[in-house]
Amino acid sequence: NGDFEIKENTDLQLINGFNELLNIGNRFSLNSNPIVNSLIGFENVDSIGTHFEIYENPNLTTVEGFNGVAHISGDITIEENLSLFDFIGLNNLNQVMGFLNITSNDTLTTLSGFNAVTSINGDFIFTNNNELENFSNFNNLQTVYGKFNIANNDLLYNFIGLENLELIEQNTIISNNHSLNSFVGLVS
Repeated sequence: NGDFEIKENTDLQLINGFNELLNIGNRFSLNSNPIVNSLIGFENVDSIGTHFEIYENPNLTTVEGFNGVAHISGDITIEENLSLFDFIGLNNLNQVMGFLNITSNDTLTTLSGFNAVTSINGDFIFTNNNELENFSNFNNLQTVYGKFNIANNDLLYNFIGLENLELIEQNTIISNNHSLNSFVGLVS
């Protein structure tokens, strides 16, 4: 019923070996681990009680191994992982119960792990992801019940991947995406 937190481990490089773990009662948090470069080995986790947070891990390049997670009861935050180029995992997650915040991941180009998500109950926030070009792996997303905030993504040039998005219930903010040249994908 508690949190699963891996925090401020200055010599930790690889996180693996949690193959027997089935669920996390509260929050999963990986934060402020300066040399961690990979997060694998959580294949059997099927639910996370509240939040899923990965932030301030400057050498983390890939996240995978959460493909069994079908339910997260709260928010998802992936923030300030300066070397993260792909997020692989959460392929069985079809609903985000809170917000989805993907912010300040300087090398993030692909989000392979969100292709099953159909609805987000909170905000959809993508800001300051300098290498993100589109939303190609959100092709099943239909509903955002919170705000839709897309800002300061330098290479975002269109919204391909959001073709099935039918409803944004609150404010839509699209600003300072300097390469944006089309709303293809967001409007049909």
